[in-house]
Amino acid sequence: MNREDLLQELEGLRRRVAELEGNEFRLKDSQRANRECEEQIRLSYDNVPLPYQSLDMHGCFLEINQAWLDTLGYFREEVLGKWFGDFLAPDCRERFTVDFPKFDVAGEWHWLKFEMLRKDGSQVPVALDGKLERDGRARFSRVHCTVRDISEIKQSQDTLEVLMQRYKAVFNNIEVGISVLNSDMEIVEVNKAFEDYFPHVRPAYGQICYEHYNNPPRSEPCPYCPCVLTLRDGGGGHGDSGRFGNQELSHRFVSNQGFGRSDTIRHRDDRGHH
Repeated sequence: MNREDLLQELEGLRRRVAELEGNEFRLKDSQRANRECEEQIRLSYDNVPLPYQSLDMHGCFLEINQAWLDTLGYFREEVLGKWFGDFLAPDCRERFTVDFPKFDVAGEWHWLKFEMLRKDGSQVPVALDGKLERDGRARFSRVHCTVRDISEIKQSQDTLEVLMQRYKAVFNNIEVGISVLNSDMEIVEVNKAFEDYFPHVRPAYGQICYEHYNNPPRSEPCPYCPCVLTLRDGGGGHGDSGRFGNQELSHRFVSNQGFGRSDTIRHRDDRGHH
């Protein structure tokens, strides 16, 4: 190889080196831009007041924000890379193990409820909303989740359940017959005392009151019915003594948000019995 050939080869190598150096520079510049972008994204969700987390395809933490840490009491380094199930109450872990793989198909979560473990060992009820992010090849990349503390909601639901149990106990054991009707005079609920007034007519929920309890059935409401009067006036407290179906009863009707409660008392007969 003569001198001219060597010079041409050397020039070619210089161009190749310059090209590779340019590619490396562009790559480093791109990596730096990506890091800056990721930092901006992290700062954006880190300032969001709602707890946030992202999980990889195995259910391990990729990122969490400050609100998440404040809610559960951990340091960031205690969480990143760990499995989400390790931060769940024991009876929730199996459900997460079963449900998480379905995310790849469903692509999102809505109001998925768990009990999470705070660092102090206490439990906090949470609801997760999540959305799957895929990479350029449509493969699983990460799951973005918001984590809502639903302690107050759960407390309200527990209180409501206790109140409903109390309501049912009183409703079914009080000696006053009670029927609950909606604004279309359809039977929603009746208690045992009310059923006892009509032993041969079983309550048919969804049926029209004046059709069901009259024999023969009426085609329109009784004009004196306190239920009708209350619904017409939009108020409560109408009362009446007279016929209800084929019974001689007293009625008091109370309207409440589109539903009505008819408190019905059987008149005493000559022997002093109800």
